[in-house]
Amino acid sequence: MYRFLKETHPDVFELHAYSLQDDPTVSPWRVQVMRDVDYFHNVVGLPDVAIAALVQNHGIHVLFNLNGYTKGARNELFALQPAPIQVQYMGFAGTMGADYIQYLVTDEISSTPEQFDCYSENLVHLPHSFFVNDHRQSQPWLCNEEWLLLPRNTIVPSALLPSKLPHNAVP
Repeated sequence: MYRFLKETHPDVFELHAYSLQDDPTVSPWRVQVMRDVDYFHNVVGLPDVAIAALVQNHGIHVLFNLNGYTKGARNELFALQPAPIQVQYMGFAGTMGADYIQYLVTDEISSTPEQFDCYSENLVHLPHSFFVNDHRQSQPWLCNEEWLLLPRNTIVPSALLPSKLPHNAVP
């Protein structure tokens, strides 16, 4: 997501990344984030109050929670409301049920209109899928038509079927 913001509006957004978890191996993704954002802050080990003060001092207007209720989450930090707008995105596709998260980035498959009343957040629906992915990072060879041995713009019809169909099913 940060690459989208940076590539489409480089002079509008100042991107800060706050690392809440240590990465002793320094993964390629961490290196990429460190290179692509304007400011990378390693806040591992700092108390939530100190991180909240740092976010406020940096003048952050929109703060994204990429963990939700997953391992390593620091939701207490978001409860301190360090930014005026706080958004839940990516790591947890459901509602936070918290008044300190104003928005949830989702799609109409993950969060159907019939479920709107179940969310404490305002929903921001992305078309097709809320899960932005840059497959060029992890699977760069998939961007190469020569690797696929297919002519450019070829459509390959396919179907994903369960491995065991009932005996009376017609595939």
